[in-house]
Amino acid sequence: MKLKNASSNDNTSTEIKKLIEAELKKSKYQPAYRKYIFQLSFIILFLVAWEIFAWWNPFHWPPARAGAATFNILGYQISVNYSFLFPPPSVVLSKFVNVLAEDALIDITGSLRRLVSAYLISAGVALPIGMLIAFFKKAENTIDVLVKILYPIPGIAWLPLAILWFGLGDVPIMFIIFTGAFFTIAVNTAAAIKNVDPILLRAAKNLGAKGLNRFFKVIIPAAFPQLLTGLRIAWAYSWRSLAAAEMLIATYGLGFIIEYGRMIHDAAIVMCGMVLIGLIGFLIDRGIFGVIENFTIKRWGMTITRG
Repeated sequence: MKLKNASSNDNTSTEIKKLIEAELKKSKYQPAYRKYIFQLSFIILFLVAWEIFAWWNPFHWPPARAGAATFNILGYQISVNYSFLFPPPSVVLSKFVNVLAEDALIDITGSLRRLVSAYLISAGVALPIGMLIAFFKKAENTIDVLVKILYPIPGIAWLPLAILWFGLGDVPIMFIIFTGAFFTIAVNTAAAIKNVDPILLRAAKNLGAKGLNRFFKVIIPAAFPQLLTGLRIAWAYSWRSLAAAEMLIATYGLGFIIEYGRMIHDAAIVMCGMVLIGLIGFLIDRGIFGVIENFTIKRWGMTITRG
């Protein structure tokens, strides 16, 4: 009798453990699942509202109207038109497919080649300069002043000088990207290292950590979240600088798609270029910086509580 009770208790505890594990897995994935459903629903709702407004357009804005379509609903012929300056998503989607089928791959690869090359050069130069400013008072009193003066200047404002210095082609565009990222990375790197908790530095010193050992095992991990934020913001600035420069002087690229649509007065092509820039930028941000951020959170146990 005791053996039966013991075995039944073991079976019950095993079932309870399985139920708890199932609930834990469910609670782990459910918030992310709900978040993605909410985001997707919002995007669909936005596109539907845009579609209805673009076809119906009770305010007749923009005034120029060229597109038209006829629908047969329950035997009734309904004619609607839209402004070619404000096309509905269905028209943009059809144009988007045509753009992708033509030379979009050349434009995408060309833009990414310019962007990645200039961004990596910028990070390779700005990170050491930011560290110099953080560690050495003389660098802070000299280099940092110059960086802070040039920092507020938009990257695209350097374009006239870039054209005068380098002519046309990829080099001036890469220079604009470089300036768009360099100052942000340098300023954030210096601030990240300066903001390392002094208690951590004193504790490391008491434990015998010196030189490169203290730098790589204490300072870099403590400053890494803000360093990553600076790199992420600099990437966004570089992305915007790329699009602006390509709109003005490039003969191919994502920015050129937007300018080409403007030249032929096709707002749908302009929107296709904007969608491509937004989607690729979003995928890179989530696929690279988002993954590094999640790894950092897991590695050092950093969490963000939201109300």
